[in-house]
Amino acid sequence: VQELRAENPHTVFAAAGDLIGASTFESFIQQDKPTIDALNAAGLDVSAVGNHELDGGYHDLVDRVLGDFDPEANPYGGAEWEYVAANLTMRATGDDAVPASYISSQGGVEIGFVGAVTEDLPFLVSPSGIEDVEVTDIVEAANAEADALRAEGVDVVVLLVHEGATSSDCAN
Repeated sequence: VQELRAENPHTVFAAAGDLIGASTFESFIQQDKPTIDALNAAGLDVSAVGNHELDGGYHDLVDRVLGDFDPEANPYGGAEWEYVAANLTMRATGDDAVPASYISSQGGVEIGFVGAVTEDLPFLVSPSGIEDVEVTDIVEAANAEADALRAEGVDVVVLLVHEGATSSDCAN
């Protein structure tokens, strides 16, 4: 990533989720701290929330993973990138559970990244871990956020969606 950024400084390092949770044993046993550290070192800018980001529940994601690293209070956290999901809202208020989008300015071009997590999330993680959040329609949420970004003057909108396939058959 550093080599690519050296060649082209107007680069955004983006991902579409499942960066943590479904990791190798070496990372999993350490609550994915090695993966968090590696992605920080690589300079990840933004990622959609994937279902595995919520394996430990919503509060684990926002309080531990996205919380500031502290050797005593939060030794397994400290992700320095932004997680986005336009279709993940707080059940009680309807507010965004994580930011819906992320904007990066690259060479005078404003790039808006809209995130979305699979609508199947309630079937993929423990319901008690996400009881405070609601998963809404990907298309409606993403389009609404893209419209809002365009209204703010963003030049380009990129969708980072974490969605699985309905079949393992590559012909479908």
